[in-house]
Amino acid sequence: MDFKISIIIPVYNLENYIERTLDSVCSQMTRDVELLIINDGSVDNSLEKINNYLESKNIDGVSVFTGENQGLVAARNKGISKSKGEYLFFLDGDDVVFEGTISSVLEILNSKSPDALIGKYQKINTEGRILYNYDDKYITPKPEDITSNFILEQCLLKNIVMVIGTVFYSRKVIDSIELIFGDKNFKGAYGEEIEFYFRFLTNSTSITFLDVNILGYTARDNSLISTIDKPIEVLQNYITRMMSLKNELSGKVPNNTLRLFDSTFLPGLILSLSIYSYYNEVKVPRDIINRLKYVSIKDTILKKKRRGLGLYFGSLALYLSPVFFVTLLKILKIKNRF
Repeated sequence: MDFKISIIIPVYNLENYIERTLDSVCSQMTRDVELLIINDGSVDNSLEKINNYLESKNIDGVSVFTGENQGLVAARNKGISKSKGEYLFFLDGDDVVFEGTISSVLEILNSKSPDALIGKYQKINTEGRILYNYDDKYITPKPEDITSNFILEQCLLKNIVMVIGTVFYSRKVIDSIELIFGDKNFKGAYGEEIEFYFRFLTNSTSITFLDVNILGYTARDNSLISTIDKPIEVLQNYITRMMSLKNELSGKVPNNTLRLFDSTFLPGLILSLSIYSYYNEVKVPRDIINRLKYVSIKDTILKKKRRGLGLYFGSLALYLSPVFFVTLLKILKIKNRF
C-alpha cells in the first residue's frame, strides 16, 4: 500500500464548514496519510473554497475529485475505489478531527494492525460548542471484552455508538468481502453506514477501542432524511434492507445477537418511521406495521433489557392500534427525531 491511512471526505454544498474540516485534517497530515476529497456536484462555493485552501497550504498527498451529484453513498464508494491506504477513514465535510488523533492512530495501527480501530466523539453544533461527550451517554468497553460480536451487540443495544468518523477500517477486510456503502442499485440509501458497520464487524477478528474523543461530530438541522425525496419510501426500503441484513448475518453471529434485531433494532426503526409519518401527516403502510410480529418478548421482558422493553411496548401499541399509538405520542409529546 502507498499510504497507511486514506481519509475520504465527500462534499456537497458545505461552503460554510469545509475549511474548518480541512484545517483539522491538514494540520495532521504526514507522508503516511493521503486525503481524498470527493466533490459531489456542489452548486455552492465548496469547490472554490477547497481549491483556495489547498493552494494556500501547499500540502502533499491531497487529491480532489469532482463529478455530478450522485449522492453520499456513491461519493464514499468512489473514495474507496480511488484510495491507496491500508486503512480507510470516512469523514463528513462538516466534522472536525481533534488534534493529535492521526499520530495516535498511526502508532496503534503500526504496532497492533487491528482490523478496526474505534474511537469516541463529541457532538458539537455548527459553532463548535459541545452538546455532549460520548461518555455522557455511552459505555467504554473493557479491553478483555472487545470482540466483533460484543461490539455489534452493544451497538444494537445503543450502549456503544459509532458514527462514520470514529472508525478506521482495514482495507484487507473491505476487499475480502467486496464491501461498499449501501446498495449499488439504490441511489440515496438511508442508514447505509449501519449496514457497513455490521458487515465489517462480522468479518473482523481484531478490534481496538481508543478511549479518547477523536472527532467533533457536527449536529445540523438539515438531516439527510429531511433533504431526500420520498422519505417514507426510503425508510421503508431501509427497514427491508435491515431485515435482509439480519438474514445474511444468520450463522455468522450468535443467536442472541440476531434476536436483538427483533427486540430492539427493528422495532426502533419502525417506531422512527411511524413517528416521522405521524408528524408529517403520512399514513404508515400496514405491511410495515405488521413487521412488528418479529419483536421478541423473551429478550425484552425476561432479560429486562431496558431499551428493548420500551421499544417493545411502543411497538406493541402501534401493532395493536395505530390510533392508540398516536394517542401515546400526543400524551408523551414525542417529537420527530429526524
